[in-house]
Amino acid sequence: MSSGPTLSAAVMAYPSTAVLDLSWLRRGFAAFLWNSSRSLASLHQRAARLVADRFAPARLNEGGHFQLAGSFIQYLFERQGNQRLRAFFNRADAVGVDRAARVTFGKSFTELEVDWKSMLERLPR
Repeated sequence: MSSGPTLSAAVMAYPSTAVLDLSWLRRGFAAFLWNSSRSLASLHQRAARLVADRFAPARLNEGGHFQLAGSFIQYLFERQGNQRLRAFFNRADAVGVDRAARVTFGKSFTELEVDWKSMLERLPR
C-alpha cells in the first residue's frame, strides 16, 4: 500500500477554495479532456512527479492540483471506462463522492486513490 500524503490532503493544503469534492473532480475531468487532445501519458507523468515530490506546494501553486485531478480522472477512465465514469459523476451529485465511488466502482474513494498512486509510483520519471 502506498504511503505519504494523500491527494485529498494535497488539495486541501492548496491555498484556494479548492476542496476534494465533485467540483474539483469536474475540473480534473476538464484537465483530462484537454490533455486527451495532446498526450495522456504526459498527464500521468506530471502527476507522478508531484507524488514523488510529496505534493510539493510550489508545484501545486503552478496548477499541479489540476494535473493531479486530471490524472486521477484519466486513471478512472482507463480502468473503469466511460460509462462507469459518467455514472460516477451522475451519482456523486446525489450521494457524494465516496458513496458514488463505492456504488460505481466497488471501492471507496480512498481505495481508488491508493490504487492510482501505486500506478503513478511505478511510472518512470
